[in-house]
Amino acid sequence: MRGNGQRLRRWLTPWVTLMGVLSAFFLVYRWAIYYKMPLPSFLGGDQRPLIRLENATFTATVDSRSTWSLHAKVIEFDRQPGAALSNIRSANITQISDGMLYSLPNPSVQSSSDKMPLSKKVATFYADKGEYTLGQQGDLPYDLALLYTLKWKFIMSGSVGFKTDSGIEMKTPHLILMELQQSGKPRLEQRILCNQGASFTHKEVTLYANSTRFNLSEQLIECVDGVRATFKGGTIQTDKMYWSVQSQQLYCPGTVTGRWHEIPFIAENMTIDLKNRDYMARHIDLTLPSSLEKIGESIKQQRGK
Repeated sequence: MRGNGQRLRRWLTPWVTLMGVLSAFFLVYRWAIYYKMPLPSFLGGDQRPLIRLENATFTATVDSRSTWSLHAKVIEFDRQPGAALSNIRSANITQISDGMLYSLPNPSVQSSSDKMPLSKKVATFYADKGEYTLGQQGDLPYDLALLYTLKWKFIMSGSVGFKTDSGIEMKTPHLILMELQQSGKPRLEQRILCNQGASFTHKEVTLYANSTRFNLSEQLIECVDGVRATFKGGTIQTDKMYWSVQSQQLYCPGTVTGRWHEIPFIAENMTIDLKNRDYMARHIDLTLPSSLEKIGESIKQQRGK
């Protein structure tokens, strides 16, 4: 009987082992169905693969050159098919800090060399939120769409700060940073559109307007609606103004009210040369204080004698 029991155990052992192995494989298979490992990318609502980065630094590239870089709490983006990770089509970004905007390539240098010159920083920025997309021409204002092609745009919102390396500082709750290309030409431009109010400071000038367009390439700021500016020796209010930071001039094509060394005035078509302290206007009315009026009257009387 003992021999029969040993033979039975020897016969059953391999079958029991095989059944155990098969059961283990079956349990692993069932677990894998219900508990899949998370993937580094996921599908958005439009079925495009998105990539999520947290507490990361990222540099975006277009045409093999760096356009901007930043650090953010969360970056969710989808890249162009088959392209490098930095060639992204769109991105949603949260808590932006240490943002940097890079210089545009020089067409003459680029055409004379096969190598793309290194980009240098031209501005810094921060924002609560950001939305980046490659160019879609319908996103441009009509007047710009006639002359330019949109390469990309970066919408920033919340508490937004932007400062150029030349010292122009901008604060606003919302702006659109864009890279444009002139139609039929290789020339590129960097511009900012802002329609929710913005303040600018540079040296002695402080300016606020409800709507602004900032041409970074030419350092020209176009201000519309509720324009207020203060500078050494004066203040002005108007509906439209152009501020050429490079030439240090303010040009107001319409009616301007303000104060010049505490003297109220109303002017038409006025240009203020900040560098040389010159005021030029087609027409200007000054409201002189009584002491100056008396001096003016005495001068007239002396000339009449």
